[in-house]
Amino acid sequence: MRDETTNGDREGRALTATRMAADVVRAGLAVAAVVVAILGSVDGAVRLGVAAAVLLVPRLGKVPPLFDLAVCLTIPTAMIASILGWYQSVPWIDWVLHTVDTGAIAAALHLLLIRAEVFPPLLDRGVRTVANPLLTLMLGWTIGMLWEFYEWIGERLLGMEMVVGYTDTVGDLLADGAGSLGAGLLLTLWATTIGRRRHRWLVAAGAADHGRSLRT
Repeated sequence: MRDETTNGDREGRALTATRMAADVVRAGLAVAAVVVAILGSVDGAVRLGVAAAVLLVPRLGKVPPLFDLAVCLTIPTAMIASILGWYQSVPWIDWVLHTVDTGAIAAALHLLLIRAEVFPPLLDRGVRTVANPLLTLMLGWTIGMLWEFYEWIGERLLGMEMVVGYTDTVGDLLADGAGSLGAGLLLTLWATTIGRRRHRWLVAAGAADHGRSLRT
């Protein structure tokens, strides 16, 4: 019993530290937006401010810390890559970031939709386990397609400098799919371990479990 309590305490401290790390990233982006605005870059300030606001969504939606931090690390990384011109100088990094970023966002969105009772819990007895990765995959591809629309509009209609084209689009969507499917598999694995113990409203069906979790 003592070992179980000790392990639970360690796990709790690790989750708290993870949440705090995500909050530090959010605060850093907000501060950066203010600094950039003071320096006179309205466009940069708006981008940073929008990113900081987007990163509040998993926090307000009570997404588990691990997935919250994943989103908080991946979105700023993509912004930094754009600012430093990595997409032009290192072409393959675009596919790497599409894989990692879309996977992280799709997993977090999956959890948010469970929270909103749009999607079933991850371990719902009425849903086959294989459905979870497929749902995350569908979310990732939806996010990816919306991003490709944004790139096309930005390049064709708004005069923005973006890497577009048939090969780029297909490659991006393949990366989006691979990342989202991998994230869905990890999400399912997480649900059977930490998720089952700490977030029963996410992983277990039943109104009693859901209601009890909302009070904790």
